Amino acid sequence: MAQAPLSSFEPMIPQVADLLADDAQLTAFFNGLTIGYQREWARYIFGAKAAATQQRHIADMRLILAAGYKSKRAYGSRPNK
Repeated sequence: MAQAPLSSFEPMIPQVADLLADDAQLTAFFNGLTIGYQREWARYIFGAKAAATQQRHIADMRLILAAGYKSKRAYGSRPNK
């Protein structure tokens, strides 16, 4: 099944920012990302249909951003320590 185009998730970026509103550092980091990275996070969260999956993706996003990575892809390819 094909994914929706990344551009279709741009209107959801403010909703992603709202999910981070309780943490000023995460909010600032997210707001500093390029629109492309912000769209990727919107697709990662809102592209999932099940609410439980969306919640898991939100938790993943918070962890990844807190670790200083711009994307899930970059986090997944980080060097093992």
